[in-house]
Formats: sequence, C-alpha cells, structure tokens
Amino acid sequence: MEEKILDAFQEELPAENIEYVSLIRRFNASFFDMLLSAALTYGISYFVPGWWKSLSVAILFAVIDLLYKVVAEKVYGQTLGKKVSNIVVTTEDLRLISWQQALIRNYYYVILMVLSMVQSYVFHYVQQGETVLGFGDMQQVIQLSYINYVLAAWFIIDCLLMSKEPKNQTLHDKWAKTVVVRESFLKK
Repeated sequence: MEEKILDAFQEELPAENIEYVSLIRRFNASFFDMLLSAALTYGISYFVPGWWKSLSVAILFAVIDLLYKVVAEKVYGQTLGKKVSNIVVTTEDLRLISWQQALIRNYYYVILMVLSMVQSYVFHYVQQGETVLGFGDMQQVIQLSYINYVLAAWFIIDCLLMSKEPKNQTLHDKWAKTVVVRESFLKK
C-alpha cells in the first residue's frame, strides 16, 4: 500500500489547477483525529483510573498523539482523519514531507496538549491544598490557564490568515513549507 501512495508522489504533477484544501475540510480531519485520540485516552483511563494524576503519563499521551500525527504525515502524507477527509499534506512542490517538516507542522498541537495536561495536573493537586511545580494557590492556576487562551487566540488568527492565502496555508504550513491538497488530485 505504501508503494502505491509513494508512486503518486513520484510522478510529475501539473502545477496549475491544484486544489488546496479549505479550512472546513481541514477542521473535519482534525476533529476526526481528535476523536481517535480521545477514544484512546479515555479507553486507557477506563483501565487505569486516575492516570491524569500522573504528569508523566499525561505527557506520554501527548507524545503518542504527536508521534501518530508526525509519523502518519511523513510516511503516508496523511493521518486517518485526513484520509477520511480525502486530503494529503505535501511539500510545496507536491512531494512527501520530511521528518522535520512533519514536526514543524505539528508544533502547535504539542504545545497546546502539553500545557493543557500540565494545567490539569497542577489544578488537581492545588485543589487538594498541595503545592506542585511552584503553584500553591488557585489564583496562580487560573493565571496558568491564560496561556491556553493565548494559544487558542493564536489558532484562530492562524485560521483567519489561512483564508487570505492563495494556497490556504496556515502559519505552521508556511514555516514547514507544506501545503494541504485533495488526495484525489494526486491520483489523477
């Protein structure tokens, strides 16, 4: 199967008439991947109650999610969510992306996930009256949550800027020098 996918990337494809993917289709793919991640996380939490009390286990989930996205985009050009949405991540010249590009593309998800998990971990212990990671009262924990608001605003700005780009590139796409196109375009 991998050979078939790689063959599509090796052919010379016409640069005109490329169908760059819209925000809505990309959102659908991300939502599907998020559901997979949530199913894994909550499935494991059923068998390991209280896993969220362990910062190392929470970070392990973030690493697994990152590896899923990075490896799938590097090896196949798409995650399962992207496959369902019929979209592929490629270089700007429509080739498979490199490991570095896959990591750069997914920086935002990692930062947001790790910060959210750290915040949940800190919130749990501070709520019980303990000091953890230098946080001792709920006011400090609330201030920590402002970082998530800033990241959410960054994400919204990123999406709005995407709508102004001719190739529908987000900032992380630009930094990684990648584009997202319809999979059916590559198979023409």
